[in-house]
Amino acid sequence: VYPNPASVTASIKYFLRASSNVVINVYNETGKLLESFLKERQAAGSHVYVIKTSSFKPGVYVIAFNAGNYSKTEKLIIQHE
Repeated sequence: VYPNPASVTASIKYFLRASSNVVINVYNETGKLLESFLKERQAAGSHVYVIKTSSFKPGVYVIAFNAGNYSKTEKLIIQHE
């Protein structure tokens, strides 16, 4: 996830070895699901998904990326200038 901290947008860059169902979830610090993105099948290859962070309040969030059997979580700090 970059940039981190983010103010207007955050990009998630990923590579799929095979066609997969992709879901990106954003959670707040308490674990509450705030938003789900994509929820679609994507072809194998390189991808970039951009999240507009301007609608989120400043703070720490958890980005959960899921593609097929693979999952990864990463913290994202949002700071508005």
